[in-house]
Amino acid sequence: LLTIMGTRLIEEEPERFAEAERYLLEALEIALEKGNRLRIASTISTLSQARLRHRRDPESLALAEQALDAVEVLQGWQTGGTMGTVLRARYAPQYYELFDALLHEWEAGDVGRLDEAFRVSERYRARALRSHLQRLGVHLELDEDDAARLERTSRAITALQLRLLRGEGTAPERERWSREVSGLEEEMRLLRAAGLTREIRGSLAADDLPSRREVQDTLGAREALLTFMSSTDPASRSWVLVLTPTGLSVHPIPPRRELASAVRLWLGLITERDATATASAARLWKDLLAGPVDALPEGITRLVIVPDGPLHELPFDALRPARDAPSLGERFEISLAPSATVWTALRRARDADAPAEGRGLFFADPWLPRGEETPALLRGVRDELGGLGPLPHARDEARVAQRELGSGIEVLEGRLAREAALKTRSLEGLRILHFAAHSVLDGEIPERSSVLMAPGDGEDGLLQAREILDLELDGVLVALSACRSITGRPVDGEGVLGLSHAFLQAGASAVVGTLWPVRDDEAAVFMREFYARLARGPSPLSALAETKRALAARGAPAAAWAGVVLIGDADAIAWPARSRSGSGRLGILLASIFGLLALAAIARLAIRRRRTGHLAAPAGPPRSSRHDTE
Repeated sequence: LLTIMGTRLIEEEPERFAEAERYLLEALEIALEKGNRLRIASTISTLSQARLRHRRDPESLALAEQALDAVEVLQGWQTGGTMGTVLRARYAPQYYELFDALLHEWEAGDVGRLDEAFRVSERYRARALRSHLQRLGVHLELDEDDAARLERTSRAITALQLRLLRGEGTAPERERWSREVSGLEEEMRLLRAAGLTREIRGSLAADDLPSRREVQDTLGAREALLTFMSSTDPASRSWVLVLTPTGLSVHPIPPRRELASAVRLWLGLITERDATATASAARLWKDLLAGPVDALPEGITRLVIVPDGPLHELPFDALRPARDAPSLGERFEISLAPSATVWTALRRARDADAPAEGRGLFFADPWLPRGEETPALLRGVRDELGGLGPLPHARDEARVAQRELGSGIEVLEGRLAREAALKTRSLEGLRILHFAAHSVLDGEIPERSSVLMAPGDGEDGLLQAREILDLELDGVLVALSACRSITGRPVDGEGVLGLSHAFLQAGASAVVGTLWPVRDDEAAVFMREFYARLARGPSPLSALAETKRALAARGAPAAAWAGVVLIGDADAIAWPARSRSGSGRLGILLASIFGLLALAAIARLAIRRRRTGHLAAPAGPPRSSRHDTE
């Protein structure tokens, strides 16, 4: 009651702030006495926001920090699922408001506030990610009983999903099986949380956020890091922080709602291959990049971008200030990162003693049941979207990669590209894991997002995010040659939850994926050229940038190259360069010629791989990713 009274006074009669403050302080004392974590977090958050809006003195800023502490303690008690997401969404504005308040103080001459603002931006992102890692697990220490229980639970989920996919049972039985899947998934979360060690990837441990200086020391001499804070609160300004090895600058950007509309418009024009997309690109350049790029010191050739909000969907490479001006991707090599903290941890965790030989595992065009054998849920995807046919070009890209990269590449196609084949192989020493396949993104429960592989040997063929977490992918470069494979469910403070998030949690150093649906033939051209360049010895990011520039120079539309992005460590692996024989050079020339022919075949509209569905609700067909909204 006291909290309600104080809140109403602040909203309806702000001139009575002192009285409202007394009510809130009294409510906070009661909550502290009772040890009610939810009430403590709620009351101190309301009080701190009110104080920040009423006055920005040192005491108010300190109280806002304490409010974040209370919120993060509360979040730490959540095991995941809906409640954790609700808490992150509810308290996200506090981070933006404190961030903005600190920048106000910095603008007023308090220089030290800039470092504090950078730390708040990292608390917002990295704290949520660490919490997610703690719940879902990267390094687990389970006793034999819990390990066996985890295995049984996973098998039980698979068995139930096989029934659901086949359309077995009556409607009430399917509803009951769906509820059982949800319960078993929560049981797995609890088991993982109970067995998680506290040594989670070096700097991802408890409260060990890197300082601004530590991040700068990790940057290469030619690298810059851009961190966006796109506020969910109209009362708070939005910003981009630009960190270089020698400095930190701050630039205002438009509010989130305005950015979301502009990004949606531009994405629609790009994916529809509309020639008017250049004007929208120039507007976004002005809003997001004009100041930051102009402020970069001479010699910067790489950008690490930490997106926020609608910017997670933005193909930064294709932005340009004018029709005839070079794009951002022509000027810089660009990678993405969930946060500066995660990027720093991945960069520092790189294994200098990684084996010199190259080993890769490629799954291409996995066999899926066809016709009446098609599982009920996947039949809904196929019928509604015209989608899950064979992917002949996927096999081509895998074979070309094998020829370019050498004898260490194993390719599994069709019926051999089984989920069981991945789970039963040793992944130790693996450098590249590549999937050229369909996939399903679950917008409601990200843990159910799946790469579609061939079923068999007790596996349902859905390599789900929850199962990806159990793969041992330390230092691996994962390539997801499929539609919208780098996207997923956007969660404030968490980033995008989906397949790429799961692979990073499983230990991958970087994930290459796509922002939108891709054509089978164009994806094959892109990946063939990417691996031909990687085989010469550059970093994955350099090979990716060179491929994009080459395709753009040959006239390929942005839809064919701008949506392929790398998230994580740009130098994840160093593939041993192969000497180029005459036949090898001829192979590259032929691949390039084939690429030109394939890109010219615009009439071939076979869309490769990715749809948004809800695996626990097979009664109706899943929604198309083309219908997703912000």
